[in-house]
Formats: sequence, C-alpha cells, structure tokens
Amino acid sequence: MHWRSTTGSLAVVLLLAGCSQTQTGTPAAVNKAALTSCASISINENAYYRIVGRQSNRALDVKEVSTANGAAVQTWGYGGGDNQKWRFQSVGSGFYRITAKHSGKAMDVSEVSQNNGAIIHQWDYVGGQNQQWCLQPTDSGFYRILAKHSGKAVDVKDLNTADGGVVHQWDYVGGANQQWKFEQVETINQPIWSQEFNEPSGAQPSTAIWNFETGGSGWGNNELQNYTNRASNLAMNGAGQLVITARREAFGSCWYGACQYTSARITTQNKYSVLYGRIEARIKIPGGQGIWPAFWMLGANLGSVGWPNSGEIDIMEVVGSDPNTVHTTLHGPGYSGCCGIHGAYNLGQAVSNAYHVFAVDKRENDIRFFVDGVQVFRVTPSNLPAGTQWVFNQPFFMLLNVAVGGNWPGNPDASTPFPAQMLVDYIRVYP
Repeated sequence: MHWRSTTGSLAVVLLLAGCSQTQTGTPAAVNKAALTSCASISINENAYYRIVGRQSNRALDVKEVSTANGAAVQTWGYGGGDNQKWRFQSVGSGFYRITAKHSGKAMDVSEVSQNNGAIIHQWDYVGGQNQQWCLQPTDSGFYRILAKHSGKAVDVKDLNTADGGVVHQWDYVGGANQQWKFEQVETINQPIWSQEFNEPSGAQPSTAIWNFETGGSGWGNNELQNYTNRASNLAMNGAGQLVITARREAFGSCWYGACQYTSARITTQNKYSVLYGRIEARIKIPGGQGIWPAFWMLGANLGSVGWPNSGEIDIMEVVGSDPNTVHTTLHGPGYSGCCGIHGAYNLGQAVSNAYHVFAVDKRENDIRFFVDGVQVFRVTPSNLPAGTQWVFNQPFFMLLNVAVGGNWPGNPDASTPFPAQMLVDYIRVYP
C-alpha cells in the first residue's frame, strides 16, 4: 500500500515403506526410481543439524565460511561453526531444502547438472529441483541424500577422508562416502513476538496492540472503501484466524459521496515496532477484480517526518487484476509511489487459492522478501537511485488491510465476489 494522509546427538529414525536395499538395473535408473518412494522423515524442522559422513566422520561444511552464492560444500572436521550447521525444511512430497545457518543459502547442485561429478555448493533458494533433496535411510541411522532433479546422491569425491573433501553428486552405489547421519546441534529461536488470533469468534484484536484506522478519504489512492472498526469488517473467526472482510454495502460518507464498500485496516503504530528481524504472516487472501489486500510496514517516525521519508516496506500486495503475482516494494524519499524499488513474484497460480507465508528479513542495509520460504526479492542501498537515502535502519510498525478499488487495482465489477475475506492465521517476529 502507498501511504498518503536442546543440544545433543540425534540419529533420526524412520521407517520408509517400500524402500528396498536390493537394487536392479543401472545406478542412474535405480536412483531415479528411488525418488518415487520419497517420504517425509522424523526430523525437527526448527533445529540445526550437523551432517556427518559415514566413511570420514567429517561434517558437511561451506568452504571458508563464505556467504556468497556458489561457495563450495566440502567435508571438514566438525568445529561447531555456523557454516557446518544445516536446517531441513519440508517442501512437500517427501523432499526437503537444506539450508546453511551462516548464510541462509540452500544446498544446490551446480548449474542444475544431471551429470556425475557436478559440484554441490550453496545458492539462494528459489525452489529449483536441484535444491530439493530426498532423505532415504540405509542402515544404522545413516541416510542417502538424493537430488530431486537427478536422483543422484551427495558423495565425497574419491572416498576422501581428509579435511577439504570435494562434495559432488554421483549415482548411488551404497558406498560409505555416500551415507550421512544427521545430528541435532542447536534449536532455532522461537518468536520474540507473535499474534496467533486464537480468541473466540467475534472478538476483535486487542487495542493494546492494534489501532483501528477508519474513514473513507481514499487514502491517497482513490480507494473506494470506508474503513470501519465494526466486527462485521474485522473479527476473529473462532478457528484461529483474524478475518478482515470487505463488503459491498452503503455505510458512511466517502470522498466520492455515499460509501459503497466497507473494510478494515489495522496498525501497530506507537504500540509495537521492529528494528531488525524476520517478520512473517500466514495469510489467505481474497481475490477478485478491484480487491487489494496488503501486509506492510511503515517507519515508526512517520508522525514526525511524513511519508515517504519514513520509508515503507510492502511485504505482500496482490491486486485482483493480476491474481498470480505477489508484489514486494520499498518506498522512500526519491523512490516512492510509481517508482518504488519493486519486485514481482509469479506464483504460477492464483495467490488466493491457498494460505501462503509472506515474510521479510529486515537487517541493517539488507532487506529480503520471501514467499513460502522462497526468497523472491532483495534490496540493499546499492539498488537505490543515485543520490537517494536508505531510510530502513530504524524501527517499523505493521499494517494489515484490504482495500477496494483505487488507482492501481481499478474498481470492482460485476464479477467481484463479496464479501471478500482475508484470513490471517498468525504474525510472528523472529530475532
């Protein structure tokens, strides 16, 4: 929206149906076939693990603690470094992304190669099949790690048992240099602040945390809705979600005359702000022509410096005329309104079809946007227009709203479904 007015060692245990130790056919064919029986394993997704080789007893390690894309994964004696700690997160159908703690980057097969010997390195996670891994048990708590795109296994070149062993992919043949144990070494931080919206049906958000912004001024974008504080526009559903409901109804006066639509907009201004951290929300948005849901942030100094000098971080905006695209934008002095620093992520289907997790990781001089765990956009001061100022190294507060009509989405039409509801499952802030 544009503003205008348990540490320890754990050998993971799993029984996978249909996983046989008997192999027939070529290794490549066997490995590809093995992917069809890939299944979720019992592993803590809110923890970091060291991944230790059966043959060498050395850990997977990002070379030289690099945070750059393309940094090689190697084997090294475990020393407790964050470049030796890995997080497993399900991406569906039994596959996992494996992310290095120090960089946040994913284990990745170079150039999406299908070939034996292709190097394994780290790269920003973008959802590629060369970044998704099947974890299948061998014996004694060890696993083979198979790349989804190739069916090949994570393998230590030439059976090297020394520090600095090259890690690449190879057809799985049962070698000890292709088997790995996952040992939990650290749990992940819990949220430092959250809104879970578990209040009874009809309850409204706490005014100790949230402000209800009301009115039909157009909000600088010629929007058509009258924002209200009524429960019919903003209330819990009793199933664990906050629901913002846009309605086609006459209520109150708007900039264009009698209002034709109502909705709700809430903020944490002067009640809760975030300097640095990861801010995420799980939301199911409404769709339809002229519907404009948003989850966003404004600088806490808005009242003293105004917009756009305060800065604006649009974590999620979707307009009904472009239903497959999540828009993420930074606005600031000299790059606002039409000319913000903008990213667009095409989900491949209507965003309104399901819940999605929209997040921003806000750090000093570095802001990254995520949809369902996939980094979709990143902005640093180097991306700003020449001569403009980075205004994001300060606290920001949160906003949620569903606008109707306006300069960007256009007006609703006869096809627009009302009431249009945005369901917010949670908002969480991590360090």
